[in-house]
Amino acid sequence: MNRKIISSLLLIVVLVVLLAAILGLIDTALTLQERLQTASVSVKAVVGFISALLVIISGYVLWLIFKPVKNPAQAPTLDENSVRSELAEAQAKGVDASSAAKELQDLDARRESGDIFLCLYGEISVGKSSLVNALLPEAEVYTDVRGGATTDIRRYQWQASSGDHLVLIDVPGSNDPKGTLKEAARDEATRAHVVVFVCDSDLSRSQWLQLNALASLGKPLVVALNKLDQFTPEQQKQLRAKIAGQLRSHKETSDAELISIITGGQEEVIIEAADGSQSTITRARKPDLQELLAAIQNQLAQSDDLEKRRDRAVLAQVAAKLEFAENEFRRKQAELIVRKYTGGAVVGALASITPGSDIVIQGVLATKMVSGLSELYGIPAKEAEISKLIDFTNRKMSKSTALVLAVAGNGLKAFPGVGTVSGGLMHAVAYGLLFDSFGHAIVDVLDEKRELSVGAINARTEERLDTDLLPRAADLIRLALEARRG
Repeated sequence: MNRKIISSLLLIVVLVVLLAAILGLIDTALTLQERLQTASVSVKAVVGFISALLVIISGYVLWLIFKPVKNPAQAPTLDENSVRSELAEAQAKGVDASSAAKELQDLDARRESGDIFLCLYGEISVGKSSLVNALLPEAEVYTDVRGGATTDIRRYQWQASSGDHLVLIDVPGSNDPKGTLKEAARDEATRAHVVVFVCDSDLSRSQWLQLNALASLGKPLVVALNKLDQFTPEQQKQLRAKIAGQLRSHKETSDAELISIITGGQEEVIIEAADGSQSTITRARKPDLQELLAAIQNQLAQSDDLEKRRDRAVLAQVAAKLEFAENEFRRKQAELIVRKYTGGAVVGALASITPGSDIVIQGVLATKMVSGLSELYGIPAKEAEISKLIDFTNRKMSKSTALVLAVAGNGLKAFPGVGTVSGGLMHAVAYGLLFDSFGHAIVDVLDEKRELSVGAINARTEERLDTDLLPRAADLIRLALEARRG
């Protein structure tokens, strides 16, 4: 039977069933209305409530089914002016943001040059340097059959057939055992307009991780499958189909373009003489870069888009480096604050005259320390919250007092002429250890959570008190001795 006729019959059946259902509902509704006329008020109320509930539930189910699907939130595009402004503000505060500043300077220089930058990326021995040799025979790039010949970042000028001026960037292999330039290689890929990922066989897990990381940069990615001449035609077909399928199956790499190349090298050829004898000779293998040249030319035709995508990647890198620099600066400033108030706690404990007065001094200093750290991290903290944190921590740390005093006493034994008889000194060092642990616990939590979490701070304080305290005790003993002599 014709498919069109079958579809028409099915549609008629569906319409008949739907009409029957509607008529049945109408009949049920009329019957119910008739019966409700003689029903009591309570029955009418129950039926009304159930009907309203069914309407609400039905409406909610329909809303769940037909509600518009929101597009997943995308990361906001970085505004260059904002990034530059944040960099200037950070530098004005004393943040060492030289790495982020250098990225912007390099971006400006590359824009001014008008060159297209193409980064060759991949593991050692896959043929990146040989590819440069094939593209630019006059470059005379050093290659080594042992692998890892590229031990630094090299740049080569290249005039494409279209007239565009390109800069080829050959970076060290990503699996180089030394691994000293891994971050530099990733940075070069970020700064480039196009990344060519070179491989010579099926992709390993580490190569897939590298590909995903490169794809996350949001710029054109070309996967160049090298040395295919080492496989039979059937093997070549299977290998290429497998990699193409894997690229398509991952969202991050679905836009990557897969090509095949032969970068040259040496090959053994069997020569048969007229008398039937055979001999083997080694000759240069002829490069085949047609697919790569076509892929590059295709990208060059979208130069405006290349610039925008490169700029986005670089600005994201600038923002990441700036954030890292600010975190480092904040951490150093936090360390100074903790050391300042820890020293104050030691000196205050030494200066206490009446029993228990040192506890008051420590409370005042602890409040100032928490306030200073909160202000440094831009997290407002009310005095009541700070008091609650300090009180709770004091109760928690009370069980550690004996341990800390014992550590302070053992530390004093290493200082000739002091010994364990100096109870006041031992008391001061113990307070210093508690203060130091509390302060660094606050810094740890503010770094991770960006909030004054009482539970997290107390847990981290206990962790720090469970570590080796003797090295810190030695520093605090020197501080206490200097304060006592002064």
